Amino acid sequence: MRNLKRTLSLVLAAVMLVGMMVVGASAASSDFVDGNEITYAEAAEVMTALGVFEGTDKGAFDPTGILTREQAAAIICRMLLGDDAENLTTNSTVFSDVAADRWSAGYIGYCAQQNILAGTGNGTFNPEGELTGLAFAKMLLVALGYDPAIEQYVGNDWAVNVAADAVDAGIAVSGVIMADAMTREQAAQMAYQTLEADMVRYASRGTTIQQPDGSTIIVGNTAAEPVSKTDSDYAGDSNDDTQQFCERYFADLKKVNGEDDFARPASQWKLKNDIIGTYPAEADGTFTTAVDKGDLYDVLGRTVYNDITASKPTDFSVYVDGDPVSSPDVADYFVNNETDDAKGTAKGVLTQVFVDDDNNVILSQIHTYVAQVDGGYDEENEELELDDLGLDTFPAVNTTLSADDFENLSAFEDGDYVLITAVGDEVKTIQAAEVVSGTVTSYTSNKNVTLDGTKYEYSQGYSSTYNLKDDYDLVLDTYGYVIYADGVEASDDYVFITDIAKIGGVNKSYEAKAYFVDGTTAVIEVSNSDDLTGWTSDSEKNAWYTYDEQNDGTYELGETAQAQKDFTTGTIIDTGDSRINLDKSVRLNNDTVSVVRRGDTVNVYSGIKNVPEITANGTVEVRAILDDNGYADYLFINGKSGELGISGSTAGDRIYILDTDYESSQDADDNDYYVYDAIVNGEIGTVELNSTTGIEKGLYGSVTYDADGYINTKDLKKIEDTADTNLKAASVNTTVSYASGVLSFGGLDLVLADDYTIFLNDDGTGKTTTPSRLARDYEDDAFKGVISWVVDDDLVTEVYVDAKATADESLAAKTEPQPESAEALIDSMKGNDDFESWNNVPHLVSLGLTQVVEGDTIYLSGTVTPINAETELSEERLAGLNQFWPSDPAITSYNDLVTKNLIDENDEIAFLVVTENGTNHFTVVEKTEDGPKFFTGNGAGTTEKEWPGAGFTLDISGLTF
Repeated sequence: MRNLKRTLSLVLAAVMLVGMMVVGASAASSDFVDGNEITYAEAAEVMTALGVFEGTDKGAFDPTGILTREQAAAIICRMLLGDDAENLTTNSTVFSDVAADRWSAGYIGYCAQQNILAGTGNGTFNPEGELTGLAFAKMLLVALGYDPAIEQYVGNDWAVNVAADAVDAGIAVSGVIMADAMTREQAAQMAYQTLEADMVRYASRGTTIQQPDGSTIIVGNTAAEPVSKTDSDYAGDSNDDTQQFCERYFADLKKVNGEDDFARPASQWKLKNDIIGTYPAEADGTFTTAVDKGDLYDVLGRTVYNDITASKPTDFSVYVDGDPVSSPDVADYFVNNETDDAKGTAKGVLTQVFVDDDNNVILSQIHTYVAQVDGGYDEENEELELDDLGLDTFPAVNTTLSADDFENLSAFEDGDYVLITAVGDEVKTIQAAEVVSGTVTSYTSNKNVTLDGTKYEYSQGYSSTYNLKDDYDLVLDTYGYVIYADGVEASDDYVFITDIAKIGGVNKSYEAKAYFVDGTTAVIEVSNSDDLTGWTSDSEKNAWYTYDEQNDGTYELGETAQAQKDFTTGTIIDTGDSRINLDKSVRLNNDTVSVVRRGDTVNVYSGIKNVPEITANGTVEVRAILDDNGYADYLFINGKSGELGISGSTAGDRIYILDTDYESSQDADDNDYYVYDAIVNGEIGTVELNSTTGIEKGLYGSVTYDADGYINTKDLKKIEDTADTNLKAASVNTTVSYASGVLSFGGLDLVLADDYTIFLNDDGTGKTTTPSRLARDYEDDAFKGVISWVVDDDLVTEVYVDAKATADESLAAKTEPQPESAEALIDSMKGNDDFESWNNVPHLVSLGLTQVVEGDTIYLSGTVTPINAETELSEERLAGLNQFWPSDPAITSYNDLVTKNLIDENDEIAFLVVTENGTNHFTVVEKTEDGPKFFTGNGAGTTEKEWPGAGFTLDISGLTF
C-alpha cells in the first residue's frame, strides 16, 4: 500500500467482486447482470455513475467485449461534455459509413472536429471496428490537453510517443498490452485513471510550417505544462497545485480518504451527495489460506518489523471483521523464517497487510459466511430474508436485509445460496455463491471432499459427512473452498465396532469405539449390550453392526452376517482385481464402500476404481457385508497402527530421496532402521526406512509403513516415467525455459499450479528455487538429468530437479567432437596431457604418426607404446563411448593390438583398437577384482578377452576413425 495507492491489484479485484466495500446508492456493478465478471470494479462503478459508460441493451456491462471506435468516441464526448454530449448532432455526413442518424454520428463528428480521432482513410470511419489501447490512450491524452501535432501523435512514431506519454501521465493500465484491442473494462480503467491525471496546457503552440513535400512541422512551441488548480481539491487532502481532469470536468466528484467498514485504508467516491462506493487501498500482502508467520514477515521486511517492535514503535493494528484486536502481539503474526501459521489465518479467511509511508501496519482479516435466501425478495417491503442454515459458525447478525442498504437484493430468489460478510451485527456485503453439483466418491473428515473426481478443500470451520455415491450440491466461498454441502443426510445404518468397555454401574452399559461408513469415528454408548453376543467384558469386537440412534443419544446395535478374515501378511486388495483375498467369492464393484483404518487415520473409498492396492504387514481384520450376489456393500479394513501397506498414488504419501548416503540406527525395540535425507510430501527433512536395498536418488510413490512405523522399502515404487497419475519423471537433455506459469524442458511443458515448489538437488541436501532462475541457469547450456514432478488436477505442484546429474555428465557429453582431419586429431592427441600420461606415469613411449586422408576415412601409421593400465569402467561410461566405436561386427579373437585411441579425461578408462585379420575393432580395459579385462566389440555387443600382459608395442596402420 506504499503511498496508499488506490489502483486495485488483480488479486484484490477479485475480492472486490465479493463486495468487500461499502456499496453506495450508485454502485454500478450490482446494476449489471454480469457485474460479478467485472475485474476493474471500482473503475466500472465510478465511470458508470458519471454517465460515461453505459451497459448493453440486455442490462450487461460486457466487460470483456472489445471496445469499438464509435463507443470510444462516445466515451470521450461524455468525459469532455458531460450531459451536453447527448445533444451532439450532425446534419451532414462526415464519413461515408456513418449516417447522420446513426446513434454515434454526433460523437464521431465532434471527435473528428477536435482532432481526437481520425477516420480510417478513403472517407470512412469504420465505427464498429476494434480500437487498440494505443488509439484510446491517444484520445484520452488529447482530452487532457496534449496537442497531437506537437506531441507527434501522427506519423510513423505515433505509437511510441503515445505509449510514453500515457505512462508519464499515469493513464496506462498496468498489465494491459496497449497495442492489443482494448476490452470495455480495460477502457473503463484507463478512463478512470484519466480522472486523476493532470491537465496540461501550452504557453505557445508555435507556428505550423508546411514543407515542400506536403508534410508540416511546428516551430516555436513551448512544452506542455500542468494547468494550475483554480478550485478546491477533489481529493481534499492532496494539497497539490495542479488541476486534475475530474476537477475540470466533474466538479461534483469527490474522493475522501479514510477506512472502510473493515477498518482497511480506503477511498470513498461521492458524486454530489451520493456515495458511489468505498474501495480499499492496494494491500502489500493478500492471503486467502493459512500463511506462515515467516511469509507475513517477508511482507513487512526488516525495517518495518523493527519499527513496530521498537521501544517507541509505529502503530500496529489488527482488525477481525472490522473489530479491533486489543493489544495484538506482533509475534502472533510476524516472525522471520517461522513456519507456524500466523494467528487467525486459514482457508477462506481474507488476510491483508497494509503498510503506510510512516511504517504503520494494519492487518485485516475478513471471514465469509454462507446463508440461504428464505422466501425470495419481498417487493412490498423491499426486503430479503436469509436463513443461517443452522450453522454454528454463522455470526449473530440481522438476517433481514433492506433495499435501502443493498442495491441487488431483487436479483436473489428463494433457495439461492449467498455469501455474506459482516461487521458486528450488520451484514455488509452479499453476493451469489457458486454451487457445483455431482456425485461424492470420497472424502476425508475435516479436510476435503471429492465430487466427480474433483477434490475440494473445506473453508475454515466447515466439515460434513456424506452418503458416498449420492449427489450433492457443494457451495463454494469466494476462494473456491467448500463452505456448505446441500443434501447431507444420515449415513447408512451400519457401523463397525472395534473396542468395547463397560461403563461403571449396575446397568451393564457399554461404550464402544465406532467407525461409521462416512469416515467419522466416535465413542458411543450402547443401550442394548445385553442383547449382543459376547458383550460381557472389556474386549475387541472388530465386527459390523446395524445401529439405531435413540433420542437420548445412545445407540441400539444389531448383529449382522458378514464375511471375515484376519491377515498377517500378503495382499488384501490387488489393483484391478474385483475379487478380494478375503474370499475369492467376495467381489468389489462400483457400489462398494471401503472404510480403511490406518491408526488414527480413516479413509473412505467409493467403488472399486478408487481403492488402492492394500497389503497386510501385520495382523489386520477384514470384514465385509455382502449383498445377495456376493458383492461387498461395505468393507472395513482394520489397521490399528502400521500393519497396512497402501500402494499407488491414491495413498498420497510421496518421498524424494536426495542422496544415497544414510545413517544406520536402532530403536528401543532393537529394530534396525535407516535415515535418509529426503523431501517428504513437499517438505525437506528425513525418512526412516526398514532397509537400504535398491534405494537410489529420486521420487518414490507407494509409500507404506511396517508395524514399527518405518517405511517399507520393498513396497516403494521409484517413479521413472509418466505412467502414474500423479507422480511422474523423465530423463531430459535440453535447455530450460519459463514463461507465464509454464516451465519447459525442451518439448516437455509443466503447467505450474498457483501454489508450487521447485526443489533443486545439486549437493544432496535439497533446496528450493524459482522457475525463472532455473531457466536462466540452463537457458544456453543444456540440463541433462532426471526431473520428477507431482500432478494435482492436471497442474504441477512440485518439481524435483537432480542438478547433480548434469555436473556428472558422461564421457560422451564431455569429449570434444571428432576432429575434421587426421592432422587435427594427431595435434589433439599430442596436446592432451591425459592422453600422454596416466597419473603422472608416461603412457606413450613413442608417438610417431603420419596421415593419409581418403574421403571421410583417416589412415594413420606409426608406433605407439603404452604401459599396462588397470582401470575402472562402469556400464554408464561404457555406453558413453558409443560415438567413438567403429561399426565393424563384434569379434571373437584378436591378433595384434593397435593404437591407444582416446582416454577419459578423468583417467578412469583405457580405450584401444584391436586388429583382427586387418579389421579394426575397439577394445576397452576394465579393472576387476580378478585383474584387468578386455571388452571388445562395436557397441552392438561386447566380448570379454584375457589381458595379454604388460609392455607391448602397437603398430598403427590403416586405422579408420
